[in-house]
Parts: sequence; C-alpha cells; structure tokens
Amino acid sequence: MLPSELQGFTIIVNGKTAQAPPFFFGVESSASGQHGTKYLTGVIEADFLDSGVDDESDRISTDRQEVDWEDDTTALLREWGAQKTRSLLLERVKSRENKTEDLVMKVPELAARVSRLDKESERRARQFIRKLGWSETDHDKLLELADTIVRAFEYRQFHDYIDELERVATVEPLQLTELVSHLAGWRVLESRAILEVVRGRIEILDTFHNMLADDTPETAPRAGAESLHDLIASFPWLINPEWQTYSEETTISKQLREWGDADIAADDRTRYDFLALKSDSQYVVIEIKRASHAATLDDLQQLERYVNKLGQARESVSGLFIAGGGYSMADRMFDSWKARDLIEATDWATIHERTRKYYDHYKAVLDGDVDSDSFSRKQREVGRTRTVLERGAYRGAEGRAAGLGEQDVQYKT
Repeated sequence: MLPSELQGFTIIVNGKTAQAPPFFFGVESSASGQHGTKYLTGVIEADFLDSGVDDESDRISTDRQEVDWEDDTTALLREWGAQKTRSLLLERVKSRENKTEDLVMKVPELAARVSRLDKESERRARQFIRKLGWSETDHDKLLELADTIVRAFEYRQFHDYIDELERVATVEPLQLTELVSHLAGWRVLESRAILEVVRGRIEILDTFHNMLADDTPETAPRAGAESLHDLIASFPWLINPEWQTYSEETTISKQLREWGDADIAADDRTRYDFLALKSDSQYVVIEIKRASHAATLDDLQQLERYVNKLGQARESVSGLFIAGGGYSMADRMFDSWKARDLIEATDWATIHERTRKYYDHYKAVLDGDVDSDSFSRKQREVGRTRTVLERGAYRGAEGRAAGLGEQDVQYKT
C-alpha cells in the first residue's frame, strides 16, 4: 500500500504541481475495485491548463494545489481522467481475480472438488473465488476461504447460503471475505448440516408416531399410499439407531444363494421384511405388522422358520417381531415365546419410545428451550468438550467431585 500522499494522480502544469494527490478524478467512491486506489499512482502533464498569458486562461487555484474542475475547459480532461482511473482500477481487479482463481485451482484437492460440482454451481463457485481477490488476504487464508465457498455448494442440500454469497459478491464484494470467514470460523455449514440431520430425524419420528396412531398398514394397499414398510426402508434407524439394516424383502432362497451356502427348494417364495445387523456377525430377521395387528402363533412360527433357515448359513441369527402389542393366543403360549432366546416379540410403542429417547435430548437445543434440563446438559457438555480439547482429559479433585459427565439418555430408576 502506498503512503496517502502518493496515492492517485499528480497533475503537473508547466513543471509545477497543479493538482496534488490523493486525487482520482472523483471516481474513488463509485468505481469497481475502489480498494485498489491505495495502490494507484501516476503523473499527468497538462500544460494546456495554463497556456494563456492572463489570469482568465489560468485554470489553477492560487495555491497551485488544485485544478478548477468547475471550468468548462477542464471537462475533457476530467472525463478522460475518470475513464482512465476506472479502467486502471478494473484492470487491477481483473488481474487479482485471475491470480486468485489460478492460485486456488492449482491446489489439486480444491480443483477436484470444484470440478465435481454441476456446471452452473462450478461457474458460480469460481465467480465467488475470483471475488476473494478484491480483498487483501494472505495465501493460507485465501485457500481456507476458497474451501468454505466450495463447501457451501457441497452442503447446500442442508442449507442454501449461495444466494447470500451472491448478494454480497454483487453489492459489496469487499465484504465477501468477511462473510466467508464467518461461515468458516464458526463452522456454520457443518453445524447447520448436523442440525438439519437431527431436526429431520426428530420430524421423521413425529411422522412415524402419526402413522402408528393412524394404524397405517405395513404395506401400501395401492400406489402412492402410505405404508410402515416404506417409511422404515427409507429411515432404517427407526427400528434401532445402533443397527444397520442389511436388506429388505428378499426371499430366503435368494439370501442363502447370496451367502453362497446351502440352498432350499427353488419354489420356496417366503421372504422376510428386513434383515439387520446389530454387530459385524449378528443378524436379526425383522417382521413387521400394522399397529392394530395382534401377534398370532402363525406369525411367530413363520419368523422362527426364517431364523432357522438363515441360521444354517450364519452362526448368529435371531428374529424380531413388531406389531401393535396385543396377541391372539393363550397367555401361556405367548409367554413361552417371549422367553425364547432367538425370537423377540415387541410392540411399536416400545420401538418408537426407544428411538425417540435416542434423539430427544437434542430437541431442547433445536427449539431454543433454554429452561429445559436437556438444554443445560448440552451447555455443560460443550463446555467440558472445549476444556478437554484445550487442556486434556485430566479432571482433578474438583472435576472428580462433580461426578460423571453428561449423557444422552436419562433413565428413571
């Protein structure tokens, strides 16, 4: 950056200063790239401003520091100077934009991520990256900001900040760096993405609850109708957030063939609803019925057959039957099924409550319920997290006296 006394143009008339800097022909507040005025300097010789022999032809103030720009005879110089100043400032901006884009795109990881965007997103991302060149930013910071811009496009499925970037880049380009720095420094994109995932899961749990209350059938009776199976297939964590749903609606015969183990009769078309993993080698066959369905002996025997057949190919296979909670058999018979190790019969209310508890502790934070105990617990957890990351996990006497740290679930004992 030049000293203020050297910024802009000096106009020389007959070897003497007629217009002292800083001077930019009045365009410094409106020209594109006005930040570049700190780096622009030049000398203009304009002897014609004092070419006469009397005071009437003299277009310079008495102190010889400023040209009389109100005089009509200086209009052409004023217009030429304003145009030249705008041109030079714009030239500098374009040069810095090109340099900034080249610098970023020479980083393989960033270039690859930009190229993976759709064509329109790639064009806009490059546009924003170029705008970073308007501000004075060091190399490392520039790459960090470029990373955040690309991330804004990658994360736009969660929350779209692109329009805000567009507005700032168009109206106040110099503020783009500040906005992107804010997004990066507070990890706004990542935090918003996590927030949207958790909020979405809580809303899906509400949908799940409503479908159970409405006695939605387990399979769709017609195209476009709601079904429990479709909801669970779309969000398998509804059954158990800690399980991985392995496959759905697969015949026992096909499953055994896929495992490369003993097959059964080709005409056996029996199929399970879902097959899940609760660990690397522990499989769970899941059968579901609507909320109004009462478990029958046939239901449980069918699930047992699935477990036995698949158990021929895998060492650990169990079954889970989920329905409305009632049962259509003698109490003693149902109790004997509940006592079995390999078959579990449960109800949708239990499934919903267990999964809800898994996410419910986030709800107070999402809703801004500062009076909630869950909100306070999350505050304490964040504080403890920062302490451990900054100073280590050692608690000391005071920390030990405070007891165990915050946990997601609070059971009643």
